[in-house]
Amino acid sequence: MSSLGLERFVPPIKVSADDLELALDTVSGSAVAEVSAYVARTSGKVVLIGLDDGEEEAIEGDVDDPDQYVPVPDRKELDLGRYLVNRFIEQNAPKLESRVEEIFQRRGAYQRFKALLSDHGLLDAWYAFDNAAVQEALRAWASDHGFELE
Repeated sequence: MSSLGLERFVPPIKVSADDLELALDTVSGSAVAEVSAYVARTSGKVVLIGLDDGEEEAIEGDVDDPDQYVPVPDRKELDLGRYLVNRFIEQNAPKLESRVEEIFQRRGAYQRFKALLSDHGLLDAWYAFDNAAVQEALRAWASDHGFELE
């Protein structure tokens, strides 16, 4: 069959969408650079490394081997940071663009951003927008790496 150019179909490895989203949030929200997450290429298991909760997960193989594990990106790598904020404001509250720009000039911007949205009745819309963007980005990321979210 190989002479016909047909390749054997390999179904994607299933990965828990909840576990992957938790890993994304953990990696993105960690102030400690040593916290990382990986997805096992063979099983789809998500493993977290470097948490201070006293529970170290049993890891089979070498997480630094790209044939065995894929590192879970953070929100910025998936364009889920400031870029997402800008898209939301452009679509839902363009009159607030200059205020949002000012907010993001200093530390603690997301807390002030959410307060601004709350003041304008847009906080629930932001959470829905953010959640949909996260789901779409994770689905695309998983597919690019041969995984399927479940």
